[in-house]
Amino acid sequence: MLQKSFQTERLYLRLLEASDATEMTRVLQNPNVTTKVAILPFPYEETHAHAWIQKADQAFKDETDLLLGIFIKESRLFIGNVSLHFEADASRAEIGYWLDESAWGKGYASELVRALMTYAFEDLKLHSVFATVALDNVASQQLLEKMGFTRTGTKDVLTVSATMRPSYFYELFQEAFMESKTKEKVELNLCHNSSKKPPSPTPIPTICSHGMKAPKHSDACSRHGSL
Repeated sequence: MLQKSFQTERLYLRLLEASDATEMTRVLQNPNVTTKVAILPFPYEETHAHAWIQKADQAFKDETDLLLGIFIKESRLFIGNVSLHFEADASRAEIGYWLDESAWGKGYASELVRALMTYAFEDLKLHSVFATVALDNVASQQLLEKMGFTRTGTKDVLTVSATMRPSYFYELFQEAFMESKTKEKVELNLCHNSSKKPPSPTPIPTICSHGMKAPKHSDACSRHGSL
């Protein structure tokens, strides 16, 4: 049984409902969003949103796809969609996502992709996850590379308008993802340990008597902590 909702630090992901169609349509009436996604028509109408939501519900029941709405956790504002499409043998899945233009540049994509990869590899035990990205979608290319995906080639993707879109093909394997998580945990632990002050010897009150400032603590921990 697939999981139908997730929470991250700032986001709430769940199955879409019929009542989400209006907000989904509002977001996808922006061509800056819709034209970046090969499977979305433009202009986008509310009937398209209702069809998408019905498809998502059936795919969840059939366990062929996991299509989730993305909401700001605090306000429950709808800002996009993320999906995992499972291949027939259930060892691989394709990830796709889109976000409202107002949500770009805030780290939400990294947050939701990391959460979905953790679920895909740790819970579903997938062998790999792949993605196709349009050649001119540099932001998504950089995001996937940041997440550990490797560009393995190019392929033409059929769009909803029956045209072929040249795209890069990216893939992330379970072993590589788990190794990166282990490395990250080790680095964070080292950072945490290095930030602990050793027991102080008998205080010597004259050390700063000349007004000298103690050296600032390294910001390495704060950098790691913000990942």
